[in-house]
Amino acid sequence: MNDFEIDANNIKRQWINQPSLVYQYSKAAEDAREKLTTTKNKLEVMKAEKELEIRRSDPSRYGLEKFTESVISTLIQTDEDVIKYGSKIVKLQHDHGVAQAACRALDHKKSALQDVVRLNLMERFGTPTLDNALDEIAMKDNQKSALTKKRK
Repeated sequence: MNDFEIDANNIKRQWINQPSLVYQYSKAAEDAREKLTTTKNKLEVMKAEKELEIRRSDPSRYGLEKFTESVISTLIQTDEDVIKYGSKIVKLQHDHGVAQAACRALDHKKSALQDVVRLNLMERFGTPTLDNALDEIAMKDNQKSALTKKRK
């Protein structure tokens, strides 16, 4: 059984484990967010350093007569390291999204556990069970028998 499924035969254990699961997955989501933010910041620094490197270099190094803003931007965007970091950011965004989805799934599980407990309470205290109904019938029969015997 995974962390997101409900075992109707073990509700108490699942309630006990729920807070630690929420903490575990929330921490994973925050760790993923922190890693994503750090990587985005590194990418911005890398782009700034590439821009400085390009501006300080000779345009002929890139087969150009002069630099324009759009040429500098294109050179930065096509740099291998920038492309690699961009791919890394996409992967980290995915990881963060999956971690957030896990947290939402645990919130849903909490609600479902609450509903299961409510339903169990309603069944236990809200409606008569067959056993109780049979006990009542047997008790009425015994009372009738006792009254009939007293009359004789």
